[in-house]
Amino acid sequence: MNIRTSMATAALLSATALLLSGCSDAATISEPSTSSTPGASAAPDLGTANAELIASIKAEPGLKEMLPQDIIDRGHIINLSQIPNAPMEYTVEGTDTLIGADIDMINALSAVIGIDIKINTVQDFAALMPGLTTGRTDMVLSSMIDKAERQESASFVDMFDTFASLLLPADSAGDFTELSDFCGESVIAETGTLYPGMVETLSQEECVAKSLAPINLVEVAGVQAQLLQIQQGRGVAAMMAIEVMGFERSKDPGAWEVFPAQFGVGTYGVAFAKDNTALGDTIQRAFEVLHERGVYQELLATWNLEEGARDDFPINGATMAATS
Repeated sequence: MNIRTSMATAALLSATALLLSGCSDAATISEPSTSSTPGASAAPDLGTANAELIASIKAEPGLKEMLPQDIIDRGHIINLSQIPNAPMEYTVEGTDTLIGADIDMINALSAVIGIDIKINTVQDFAALMPGLTTGRTDMVLSSMIDKAERQESASFVDMFDTFASLLLPADSAGDFTELSDFCGESVIAETGTLYPGMVETLSQEECVAKSLAPINLVEVAGVQAQLLQIQQGRGVAAMMAIEVMGFERSKDPGAWEVFPAQFGVGTYGVAFAKDNTALGDTIQRAFEVLHERGVYQELLATWNLEEGARDDFPINGATMAATS
C-alpha cells in the first residue's frame, strides 16, 4: 500500500485548501437520468464554470473519423457517470444541470472530437463497470482509478492523478496524530470503490501487524452518506479522494480536517471496452489535442485541480507502471 506522510504534505493540504475543495466492480444499473454534451456544431449554455471556453473549442480535423463506425452512425458517444461526486460530477442545486471537473472534460472531449456525448447517470459507483461490460455505455469518465484488476474488464485512457486521505471532524482531529490512532475505530468508505481496500490494508499494516485492534470498515454508498455516518457517531473518519475532501471542506469551512497522509496514489482514467480500441485511441488523441491547446490545463485550473494534471495520457498506464 502506498502511504506517504509528511509535514510538507500537511502544509500543502492546508495551503491549497486541498485543491478545491471519489471506483467499481458490481451492482445493477438503476434507470439513469440523462444529459447530452454538445458537439462542435452546437454551442448552447453548457451550465458549467467553463461554458465560454468549451463553447469556443473547435473540432480537430480527423478525430471524429477515428471513432468506430457504429458510433459515427449513431451520432453520439454514451458516457456513464456516478453522481453526486463533487467537485467532479454533480448537479446544480434544484436543477438537473450537470457540472463539475469531469463534466467539463466530457464537454471538451465532445467539442474537440466533434460529436455529442450523452451522459447517463447512476447514484451507485458500483454500477459503473457493469454498465460498461454489458454494453449499456461506451465509456466511463467518472473518477475511476485505472487499476490492474480493472483492466481485466476494461481498458483506460489515463487522464488525472489523484490520491486518497482520511477526513475527520475538526473537533476530534487532534485525537488522531498517528495512523495507529485509528486502530479499534470505525472508518467509512464508499462501497464499490478502491477505498474500502485501502482501509483494510491500513488496518492490517498499522494495527493487526502491530497487535493492535483492527479498524472497523463501514461501507456506504456515496460521499454524503459517508459524512452522515460520521456526524451520527458511526465512524471517526472517511477515506475518500483528496479533491472530494477539499470540496466538502470548502462548503463548510472549519468543520473538517484532513489527516496528513496520502493513500493509494493513482490515476483516474476513462474506461472503455477492451475490444473498442478505436474509441480508446480517439479519446487518447482528444486529450492530447486539448493539452496541446492548453484547454485541458485551463479546465482543471477552474476547479483548482492543477496538481493532478498530466502531460501524457497513456492507455492502461497502471499495468505499464507495474511492469516498468
